[in-house]
Formats: sequence, structure tokens, C-alpha cells
Amino acid sequence: MSFDTAGIRRGLKRVARFVLSVNWFRPIPDRLKLFVVARSGVCDWDWYARFIMRDPDALADAPLHFLRHGNVEGKSPSPLFDPAWYVQRFSLQASPLDALMQYVIVGDLIGLSPIPWFLPNYCRATSTVAVSPFKPVLGRYLRSYSTIGSPHPLFDQAWYLEHYPDVRTGGVNPLQHFLYDGIPEGRLPNPYFAPAWYLETYPDL
Repeated sequence: MSFDTAGIRRGLKRVARFVLSVNWFRPIPDRLKLFVVARSGVCDWDWYARFIMRDPDALADAPLHFLRHGNVEGKSPSPLFDPAWYVQRFSLQASPLDALMQYVIVGDLIGLSPIPWFLPNYCRATSTVAVSPFKPVLGRYLRSYSTIGSPHPLFDQAWYLEHYPDVRTGGVNPLQHFLYDGIPEGRLPNPYFAPAWYLETYPDL
């Protein structure tokens, strides 16, 4: 008697995709969900006040603003979580808060990416310190990027900080800087890859 391992693997992938497409967290009150994701460290309210509310002095009001407006408008309280990209990958019908809740509880643990430039398993594997598999590594990276591994094989964090001293002296998270400021300014993620040149050379992408 032989087993169709390829068929079993395909079946498990279908089950996993179905499970990930269901919004299991919809019935939970939004305030409780926000408490959970905020405790995980994946929220950056200073960033939210600056980039979403466009008011750096509104830091104290940022969580309530997200509950009342940002969540409805498809915004994220985390600079390294793209809710539109995340839900589209799994056909997940969920608000940004529900999607972030799924990522914090399930996604990070099984290695799902919150954005294309962050690979949880790679970050854990390249870390020189012990990282708990049961706490989102994204939260740890956002709080203290210098004490944990690299977020993505194409983003050379050490090189980026050395090559762009203004980022290093500014104390800003290097991946966050690259995504929101570095790419528009033409900065490189590593010494071998230029995103602007690549897109100009291959416009079909």
C-alpha cells in the first residue's frame, strides 16, 4: 500500500488556504483586538500619527483615530504591515485590524509575510539572539532592529546603515526608512540591486 504524498501535500495546502481565508476574529470587540496587537509590539503610533494622521503631535490620539477612522479607511497601525496586500494573498475578507490580528496570532508563527520585504522565518534564522517562536518577530524587529536578524535576504541592513549614515544617526528603523523614504530617494537595499533601474529596465513588472 503506497501513499500519494504529493496529493496529501496539495490537500493540506488547500485546507491551510481555506483556514487562512476565514476571518475568525470578526466577532471579537475591536478594542480587545487592538489591545492584543498593540501588546505584540507591531504597532507604531508615532509613525501612524506622522504618516497617516499627518500630525506628529497627535500621538496620544492615534489608537482611537485608528479605531474610528483608520481601520475603516484601510490603514494600518504598523509601518511594516500592508493589510491590502496581506488579505489579497489569502482572499481574506477582513478589516485591517482583523488581518493584523490574524497575522499576530497565526501568520507570524507559521512564517507568513506582513509585507513583501519582511520574512519572519528569515529574520529568526539570521538572528544572533534567541527569538521566541510564539511572539511575533515583527514586533521585536520594530522595537529593536539592532538586536535581531535581517528582515529579508535582499535587504542588507548593516550595509544600508553604513552606506547611509543619516539613517544610522537618525535612529530610524532601516527597513522602514528604505520603504517610505529610501525608495523614493533612489537609495539601494544592498550594493547589488537598484530597484529604480530594475523597474525602468523591465517596465512590464
